[in-house]
Amino acid sequence: MDEIDIAHDQLKRMRGMTAAYHRQFFNDVRFALTVGTALFVVGFGGIEPVFLLIPFIMLWAACQTAFDASYLHFARHYAAGLEQFINSRLPNKVLVAHEIEQVYLYPLNAPKLVTFSLRGPVSWFGFMTMFITAGGIVMTLAGAWLGWDLLEGSAFVAYWAGYALLAISALAVGSWWFIKGEGERRIDTVLREAGLSSVE
Repeated sequence: MDEIDIAHDQLKRMRGMTAAYHRQFFNDVRFALTVGTALFVVGFGGIEPVFLLIPFIMLWAACQTAFDASYLHFARHYAAGLEQFINSRLPNKVLVAHEIEQVYLYPLNAPKLVTFSLRGPVSWFGFMTMFITAGGIVMTLAGAWLGWDLLEGSAFVAYWAGYALLAISALAVGSWWFIKGEGERRIDTVLREAGLSSVE
């Protein structure tokens, strides 16, 4: 196999990974929505303590879907580098998917809330990210409000202290990884050392 064949084989692998983690992302979103809705139904049906599960389920779902998105970043970075590598060895630029993704989905190497770019351009992909996030926050607040009076004393303190610890740690690490760009910076460093660049 020559260099182009090897790069093409890796490109197919990365495109397969992109598709797989898109599917996984929406599977996780649907699962969280289904479980959250079911908990509301059960809670309004008379078993009110289940309301207290909703904030934790939504936080878990937020972290899980961000994990899925981190693999989308990985696959897109590597695929972009491979496409540019192959293009550089052809008489004409024929692989432009990475350029389309950069403007149509969300830009790589830019601060973002998972996949919502904080520097633009605004896209439907980014809007859906924020829409789903806002929905999770609403469900979290509703569950917290409905379950607020169900705990007292040390149980109340333990529950909310535990939740706050998990939420704050997720926000802190997520900000470092996505908004400050630590994750993408690591990928880009490796690609550049290999003579590849994920973003032109």
